[in-house]
Amino acid sequence: MARRFGRIRLAFRALRSGAGYVAGQNARWSRNWKTSSGSPDGELLLDIQRIRERSRDLYKNNDIAGGLLDLITGHVIGRGLRMQTAMDREVIAEHLGIGEEESTEFFDKLELQIERSFNTWAESLESDFHGEATFYENQVLAFLSVLQSGEVFVTTPLVQHHNAPYRLRVGLIEADQVQSPLGIASSRANRDGVETTAEGTPIAYWVNRNQESDPQEPQRIPKFGLKSGRQLIHHLFQRKRPGQTRGVPLIARMMQSLHKINKYTQSELTAAEVASWFTAFITSESGEGLNGIVDEDNPQTDASKQREGEDIALGAGAIIDLRPGEEVKLADPTRPNANYGGFIESQLKLVGMGSGVPFEILVRMFTSSFSASRAARIEMQKLVNAYRSWFNTRMNQPMYEEFFIEEVLAGRIEAPGFFDSFEVMRAYLGTIWAGEAMGLIDPQKEVEAAHQRVKKQFSTMTQMTAQLTGLNYEQVLKVQAREKRLREKLGLESELDETTENDIDKTVNNMIDKKVEEKTEELNGKTA
Repeated sequence: MARRFGRIRLAFRALRSGAGYVAGQNARWSRNWKTSSGSPDGELLLDIQRIRERSRDLYKNNDIAGGLLDLITGHVIGRGLRMQTAMDREVIAEHLGIGEEESTEFFDKLELQIERSFNTWAESLESDFHGEATFYENQVLAFLSVLQSGEVFVTTPLVQHHNAPYRLRVGLIEADQVQSPLGIASSRANRDGVETTAEGTPIAYWVNRNQESDPQEPQRIPKFGLKSGRQLIHHLFQRKRPGQTRGVPLIARMMQSLHKINKYTQSELTAAEVASWFTAFITSESGEGLNGIVDEDNPQTDASKQREGEDIALGAGAIIDLRPGEEVKLADPTRPNANYGGFIESQLKLVGMGSGVPFEILVRMFTSSFSASRAARIEMQKLVNAYRSWFNTRMNQPMYEEFFIEEVLAGRIEAPGFFDSFEVMRAYLGTIWAGEAMGLIDPQKEVEAAHQRVKKQFSTMTQMTAQLTGLNYEQVLKVQAREKRLREKLGLESELDETTENDIDKTVNNMIDKKVEEKTEELNGKTA
């Protein structure tokens, strides 16, 4: 008790002296500031279903939210993240006791075989559990689901379909399907369908197979197979706090702003539409107005019929009679609003800050300087690289490892010593997942700048290769060496030297000059 009062005295002393954090003081500015000190799941699980539903509704019906999620997905995944083998040859060669010359031929052949086999599986519909998508299409769907719902679950069943040689299938489960069975409330052992140990480690997931209607059809899927030890289900989400077991949609923090921006935009559109209508109101002392004017082709346009049980409504080019003594006064909508563009632009900048997407890329407008556009591209590349690293670790690499192990066990891939040790296994499973590069604003300038940085020793080839192409420099060299040997084997030039490039340029220029001369002679002949 004495220690408690001691802390209170110190707190009051600090308050009187002006020390401490202003953010921790109870003042007028923080009077209505409500905070929580609950656990990650305690704060999240009560509202997560509603947050997911609102996030998906914004994606479907809000231009900004839908465009934002599609933009990030397109930049991160694009047409798919492709696998390139990157085995640790030194570890494997040392374990197998083979020399450099023998190992080079062995690894070149093995890597080529693996890449061909994996691409055959990934590009076929047989890679999907339902046979409706390729692996690269499932990459897009899985990543977009994480952005929309905050998470997605991936299963890896082994199913023999028809005459297909591959048994591995990829199945996607939406976040809403993982839920606690009826009658079992979320608790420390079952956190909204995620069954955990006392320490919080997930051990199983409860999946409702009947998502459309009641009753539930709960199915318990253990995280690891009891006999095989294989991971049967993968939970893809980004943790924001230690101990968090369910994911949060990307736009959760921007949800209120996005919803209000959409309502504001609709209001401005309605006001502008009303302002665009031209309606004439006619009054007369007799009250007949335009009753005597009747369109012979369309008698229904008789102005008197507008007042017989019909509502008076504004419209484009409408003419409406008013009775004696009636008067219409309309508020001037002053639309379009001159401040609308500036206000929306400021809100979009906030959306960009909340999502990490630069404003120029978010609105796809590059009207500023070359340096500003390039800076926006660099910032976007950082975001893309971070997302790709996470997605490759959580989905792509585990799927590839399942495929590789299945192929080794089936005898279609020979990997000597693969199961001998964990180190050798990891050496065999090394990969690089390459996506589409961001693109260069001025390729010649940027490649030359990268060359000068390396030449002046301000940077390395590894850094510049990753920045320009998103690839790994060491892997690029390996692939180039393999391509060089293939070109030499086919009797082609191993590389284009400077002389060859100059000859090509000269040939192209001569062809262009010849075409110009022929066109000039043709025009001169017609003139004569």
